[in-house]
Amino acid sequence: MKNLSIKIKLLILVSVPLILILILSVINIVETLNVKENIKITKNRILEAEVLATAIHFVQIERGLSVGFVVSNGKNNSDKLLSIRQKVDSALEDIKKVYASTHGDTSVLNSLSDLSEKRASVDSLSINAPDTNAYFTKNIKTFLDVALIIPPLIDDKDGRNIIQAYTHLATSKEALGQIRANLNGAFSKNSFVEDTFFKFGGSLGAYNVNLGKFDVLASDKVKRFYRDTYKGESVDKITAMMDIARSKGMSGGFGVEPSVWFNEATTSIDLLRDIELELYKDVLKLADLKIEKTNNDIAVLLLSLVIVLLLFFISVIIIFKNITDSIKNIQ
Repeated sequence: MKNLSIKIKLLILVSVPLILILILSVINIVETLNVKENIKITKNRILEAEVLATAIHFVQIERGLSVGFVVSNGKNNSDKLLSIRQKVDSALEDIKKVYASTHGDTSVLNSLSDLSEKRASVDSLSINAPDTNAYFTKNIKTFLDVALIIPPLIDDKDGRNIIQAYTHLATSKEALGQIRANLNGAFSKNSFVEDTFFKFGGSLGAYNVNLGKFDVLASDKVKRFYRDTYKGESVDKITAMMDIARSKGMSGGFGVEPSVWFNEATTSIDLLRDIELELYKDVLKLADLKIEKTNNDIAVLLLSLVIVLLLFFISVIIIFKNITDSIKNIQ
């Protein structure tokens, strides 16, 4: 060290803070890149949940139309089945495309491998209404179960809470779909048969509990949209009709027109679907904003690093020159 020239000693001295600046800058950039990667993974999980939500919605509609077709011996819904089946098929294809881009597990689609066969059974009326309902309900539950395991896979707190809120909304919507089918039969017969009243009670409990949990977990914006949307004549009517069914129970004598119940329940389910769409619009926008923010943070860090290094080198050159000039004058 003693044999080193003054220039080399000065160079070593100024290199220490430079190395520290570089190390701290690299650490910050790496951390920001990790945050960005986590947000991108979060967005992938959100996209998966979104296509599952779309598929669930259309399968729910196909379930209702298929059961109605079988119950009426092919007289009802034949004109609507083709259209909704195309939407279901399109939603299933979207699942394949999204999961291919996110490297997700498409095994969820295995449960619908015999969908064409079941549809043929519906068309030929070789399957009864309860079995038709059970088949579609089983597959909807499979899709919901997959959606339920998505939130724990999300590191971003905001995104995780919103998707968790969706799972409760979707569960509530599915419960209302089951109530729609259950009460359609009860109101048609003007009484509950076998254990359908207890199934109605379980579905009603799931509907109310999950709506409450959704209201707790949803973002403020989505909450406002929910409260502004899920109200009005249809919601008031189905609430009143469900109260009638609950209060009269096994005694029957509801005095409710089945078609009125079914139409109002369908309208209410469509309102819940509108809330789902708004929820995904909100959470995807939030993810994009966070990705944009991390991009900006990275750009600012890189620019700041370049500016600091330039200033540092300019300062070092000036100081180095002044010191060497002074030494020469002394010599």
